[in-house]
Amino acid sequence: MKLKTALLASAAAFAVVGGAQAADLSVAEPVEYVKACEAFGAGYYYIPGSDTCLHVFGHVEFDAGFHANSAMYDPAPPRFTRSSTWGFTTTGEVEFNAKSMTDVGILEGAVGITGTYDTSPANVAKNDDALLDYAYLKIGGLKAGHFGSTYRPGGSYVDDFGISNELRPSMGDSNHLELSFKEGSVGLALGLEDPREDFTGHLPVNYSMPLIDGNMTFGGTNWSGFVSAGYTQLGTAVGSFGTSSYGVSGVLTLNLTPMDSVMFE
Repeated sequence: MKLKTALLASAAAFAVVGGAQAADLSVAEPVEYVKACEAFGAGYYYIPGSDTCLHVFGHVEFDAGFHANSAMYDPAPPRFTRSSTWGFTTTGEVEFNAKSMTDVGILEGAVGITGTYDTSPANVAKNDDALLDYAYLKIGGLKAGHFGSTYRPGGSYVDDFGISNELRPSMGDSNHLELSFKEGSVGLALGLEDPREDFTGHLPVNYSMPLIDGNMTFGGTNWSGFVSAGYTQLGTAVGSFGTSSYGVSGVLTLNLTPMDSVMFE
């Protein structure tokens, strides 16, 4: 009986010690893994600890140029004469887009940065600057920042008409406000833009108003298009007095096949 009592006492002692050691061990915190965010499409992930979804996109391009004439002009600014028949250029781009749901709609913030490094021969200026491609804040239908012109939604080409006293269909990014609304396949937008980016050199001394423009977009299964109009004050040269300047633009695109389309402007 004494041996049995001693064994039971020893077992109880080990149980008490084991329980005390287990209580002293720290409990590991649960790991919060990055989760896919399906609310805003592919490529979005929740930022850990928040309900904000982030999409990060990057692009790297390497170009090698070879030509027969060492005095050929560089096709990109600053267009200095080359001193050799070859040259390398590297371009990098990164884009950040964050979205979250609010009581008044989707809150979105986006930034795109592009930089080019040109190691062409010595008399070609080396361009290693990073440029702000776009940056904007948007909540619901209100958008503010630096982004594509309301007058040219989706426009990507640049013309060289040289017309100084009317609005051009090639107007690009600008600092501006935009209010938009969409119902089904029809969208409406109204913009107030700073014209200095597109019309520097043609703003009159009596310049006193922004560029006011708007567009209507529409489309179907195999077609899409837009019509737009704008109004501002422009002159023929720096220091001139401006006149009322306006423009109307439109594009209709027909998708013939998944790879082929026809555009009417």
